[in-house]
Amino acid sequence: MAITDSIVYDVWTNADPAQLTEIQLEIFRQWSVFATGGMALNGKIIKNPGGRYARSLRMESGGLNHVGIIADESIAPEAHFIEGGHDEVDMKKYLTPGKSYPLHYGGGAAARGVFGAPRAGGQYMTGFARMGPNSKPGSWIIPAMPAYAPGRALAEAAAKMGGGGTVSW
Repeated sequence: MAITDSIVYDVWTNADPAQLTEIQLEIFRQWSVFATGGMALNGKIIKNPGGRYARSLRMESGGLNHVGIIADESIAPEAHFIEGGHDEVDMKKYLTPGKSYPLHYGGGAAARGVFGAPRAGGQYMTGFARMGPNSKPGSWIIPAMPAYAPGRALAEAAAKMGGGGTVSW
């Protein structure tokens, strides 16, 4: 199943076609619960799910013994990082020294009324940051994120549930 802008795990199993539907439903249920922050997979959990990643998930059948487990990156670009992780990112390469950058949005009484009007969902900006020429080394670095790889783990689980099989991506 070649789908552009998607992370696709192809699973071929030895499962009976009637059993394959049950396997698909269970795998999709587990992935959906993970995507909405309801359970851990591979020892990882999504702490603040927004729902976009959950909306990007789907499964497709490609014959009697074939299932595609798919996260559509055109719906949720973060699927790329959830499945594959990322290296450390030095923001100094991308920010302009001296320019003021708004900080993240969060709820809470402390931020209300201080920095302006709320965004959708009642969130308020928590402040600004400025990158100076003498910023501390490492102060603008986003640490590396290991791959959560929930799709891969579930594809491998689907192959085992079906009595054995192969997984490709």
